[in-house]
Amino acid sequence: DKAVTFADHVDNVQGLLPYNGGLIATTRSQVLFLKDTNGDGKADEIKPLIRGFNPRHAQLQVSAPRWGVDGCVHFNNGLDAKEIYPADAPKDVVNVPGSNFKWDPRTDKITPTGGKGQYGGAFDDWGHHFYCSNRNPLMFTVMPYEAMLRNPHAGITQVHEDIATPGAATRVYPLQITHTTADAHAGTNTACSGLGVYRGDLMPELRNNVFVPDPTGQLVTRYKVEPNGASLKATRVGDRTEFFRSADEWCRPVNFTTGPDGAIYICDIYRRWIDHARFFPEEFVKTHDMRQGENEGRIWRVVPKGTKKLVAKVPGKYHAIPETGWGDVPAEHPDRALFHRILQKYDEGSISKPEEVSFRAKSIADHPEDEWIAKAVLSSSEYTEGYVLKELLQSPNFTNQFSSIRSSTIRAFAAGAIVTGDEHDALACMSSLELEKGKLLWWKAPLLQGLTDGFARSPNFNVKSLAAFIAKPPKRFEAAAKEIAALQSEIDDIIADTKAPLDERLAVLPLLASRRWSAVEPVVKNLLTTSQPTELSAATLVLLKKYPATSTAPLIYELLPKAGPALKRDLVPFLTANATTALELFKRMEKGEFPTAWVDVETRWRYQRGKGEMTDLAKKLFGEASSDRAAVVKDYMAATTMHGDAKKGQAVFATICITCHKHGDMGVDVGPPLSDVKVKPPEGILSDILDPNRMFEARWTAYQIDTKDGRSLSGLIQSENSDSVVLAMMGGAKETLSRSAIKEMKSLDRTLMPVGLEAAITKEQMADLIAFLLGK
Repeated sequence: DKAVTFADHVDNVQGLLPYNGGLIATTRSQVLFLKDTNGDGKADEIKPLIRGFNPRHAQLQVSAPRWGVDGCVHFNNGLDAKEIYPADAPKDVVNVPGSNFKWDPRTDKITPTGGKGQYGGAFDDWGHHFYCSNRNPLMFTVMPYEAMLRNPHAGITQVHEDIATPGAATRVYPLQITHTTADAHAGTNTACSGLGVYRGDLMPELRNNVFVPDPTGQLVTRYKVEPNGASLKATRVGDRTEFFRSADEWCRPVNFTTGPDGAIYICDIYRRWIDHARFFPEEFVKTHDMRQGENEGRIWRVVPKGTKKLVAKVPGKYHAIPETGWGDVPAEHPDRALFHRILQKYDEGSISKPEEVSFRAKSIADHPEDEWIAKAVLSSSEYTEGYVLKELLQSPNFTNQFSSIRSSTIRAFAAGAIVTGDEHDALACMSSLELEKGKLLWWKAPLLQGLTDGFARSPNFNVKSLAAFIAKPPKRFEAAAKEIAALQSEIDDIIADTKAPLDERLAVLPLLASRRWSAVEPVVKNLLTTSQPTELSAATLVLLKKYPATSTAPLIYELLPKAGPALKRDLVPFLTANATTALELFKRMEKGEFPTAWVDVETRWRYQRGKGEMTDLAKKLFGEASSDRAAVVKDYMAATTMHGDAKKGQAVFATICITCHKHGDMGVDVGPPLSDVKVKPPEGILSDILDPNRMFEARWTAYQIDTKDGRSLSGLIQSENSDSVVLAMMGGAKETLSRSAIKEMKSLDRTLMPVGLEAAITKEQMADLIAFLLGK
């Protein structure tokens, strides 16, 4: 019923945690400790703990301080922190890009913990760390960050998992649709906040359930967390309903916690508008009070019906901290217990013993489709990857069928065996090829791919490809080279055999990448000009990408005239990704050989930046976008009052938007999903389309990567580590790029969606597109 101001003039506090008689507070630029030392109810001690934060806007700042079972305070990165340091030790900089982190109050040490939390994090009774971001309701740190790092050759890039799949699979059910502008609800999460785990005794049926508030829908969703191999999965509780929801559009639940009395407490900031003002059209902001309700707010207490009086109890303490820093494992979770044992055994110094190798191989063989078991073994097997792989491949339970997970496991272990450079381990790995000698079985293909990966990265082998290895094998590897050569001779027959199992053809196709382009060109041409399964055609395009566009351009020009629309859309980016071949393509377009419509709008805009022949030609061919986006939006505002034709709008979407956005069954998920646009006002949609870079979330920031082989790629960074970067590009393609192959990587400080779409869309077409997006 009342509140007192404990501290004011603090820079945008977003997280609080009791500590040492005071509070840890996360702010925009630093983490503070606040304490009242004289009993007047106000913080007179204000001490910085961690510094280095500088988020681009408030929703990207550090938050969610929570005590872990390791005695450390765990924080959500907020998606924007990069280099931080203890306030008293500015030279002790810690890199935390794209990773949550923890702070040890006993030593002042900061350590990355993996995961990408935004606002909201919590632990359950067993020390499992859960967190969320706007559209990802529930993520979980499966593997400790340090386990990912201890084998630098393992190629593990991520230690967390979405255990509640974001998007349509986790649709929400608000009582009514309310009108927010940027992230309005149409059945999906758009502002997951303040996630919490119920850990009280008052409602035992809710114990360890996870609750996720979403203020744009005026609701809180409940998840029951269950075993899923070495990881967990979250199951929604409720049939087309929610744990908490309100028809009051001012209701904005943003935080969930368990009180010392066992009751649930939900913080409701109670605001008219939940979006940042910069997400709204400028004219709307001028005529509305965007801070309406900032002096309001309420806290809901949730208890069983009929509860008369609640008595606060002393909060339960965490149990003893295990040496691993992990919590206990529930009895009903044997696979996760095995996962723990695999990681813990690494510290016993026995990883090279035969019984230890057998234990690790059997762990994978018994769980062949569990990628986390494989990652745990790989992270614990430096210098024994080859021995583990050899034993694993002698298990029929693992080799009896093809799967992408099994292939990835084999490839990763084979690459690790080569990169580490241990001769005995590498020999053990290659000797696996002698099982059923001379037969190119499905599992031998990813093993050969792994060898290729390993040779390219190994500082110890004097060869950088399979071809070079076969031509001049190191001493003691002559027999392995001979067997590899024999297997290579079978590749073409398997690929060309339309009666061969598709899995087998898909498995061996990537092996062609070790050959020269002149030898691969006829195979690629045949596969792209004859009727093939969709999966094989897609894999052929991936193979084509392995070669420089300056080599593949003649074949691409030969294929383009007869290619269907889908293949054309896939082939043109090969030419435009390289500055040399892009200039040649543009010159041909200037002569009228090819239509300019083949070039997507993002590429048009990208080549208009800078100076020189390419820039001038791009502007001439595609038209230059106006720098005054507000004027363009105002000019096109008439489209919002026109009666659009949704069917025609679908055709516009298929031409302009399909390479980055998905709407219904059309398009691909690269940029922000469009599932929530149906309740946006037409003016808001128009502004998003014509001025896409006015305000956007950090995760949609486009990056340009120039490779050492002459390619220039732009896309979204999906994940990264010290060895590689995963880039998601227009059209849905993803590519993992080794950092050693990258010449330059830079943020473009914009989204993938280019400005200047008015050059490709008339006002009438814009009205049609809006009608299609709104489902009219």
